Amino acid sequence: MNKSRLEMIDNVANRLVKVYRNRDPFYIAKKLGVICTLCELTDDTPAFSARGTENDLGTIFINSKLSSYSRKILCAHELGHLFFHEEYREILFDPEINPKYEYEANYFAAKLMPQIVVNINFSNFSVQEFNDYIANKVRF
Repeated sequence: MNKSRLEMIDNVANRLVKVYRNRDPFYIAKKLGVICTLCELTDDTPAFSARGTENDLGTIFINSKLSSYSRKILCAHELGHLFFHEEYREILFDPEINPKYEYEANYFAAKLMPQIVVNINFSNFSVQEFNDYIANKVRF
């Protein structure tokens, strides 16, 4: 991964935590004006985010069947997409779409919620290994 890109993601996550004095992605999303919606999705669609226009801050849709902890991981992940992947109008939580973008969204989630990667040196993971690691944290 591009080191300067990861440093930028670190900086954004750190700034959000400092400004909002909170690591809860739902709280941060609300403060930013990003709409988060819990809804019934298929079991193979844990979450996705979408923007209607370039100026739209975005909406995050999260499968209501997931555990509370999984919902937070997915909210943080989708915030990562909304922050760093503006060229997408709709992004599914799917490691097959673009492993680099999934890595960046997962990296952002891990920086916002460090408890996801406690006692794990994920810097040694490949892109796919890290994406799989985060995906395996999501539970119904």
